Amino acid sequence: MIDPAHAAATEQPGDNPARDAASHGTNGSIVRNAVVLPAAVGLNLEILHLGHTVRTLRVEADPGDFAMLQKLMRDAIRRMGTSAGAVDDYEMNVSTVVDGELVTTVVMA
Repeated sequence: MIDPAHAAATEQPGDNPARDAASHGTNGSIVRNAVVLPAAVGLNLEILHLGHTVRTLRVEADPGDFAMLQKLMRDAIRRMGTSAGAVDDYEMNVSTVVDGELVTTVVMA
């Protein structure tokens, strides 16, 4: 007889289709502990230097992934030819492409 505790520990994705279906929402979103985490969405990035817009970009990214947003900001600043030390003078407004709603502002120190 199979020990149920051992069976649960060795269960692989695909072994339990009902559980697997419940763990994925629509459009690739992931459901964890009844909270739907957004999948990548279209975002407008507005790079500001000392309060003035210097660059706008459109990307597809997860608006909840702050590390990725920081990387996008650093990369955009670098591509403008700015040294990494000057990043303190920049901020980035992040809004959704669909409705233009401001999601967050990224500032790095």
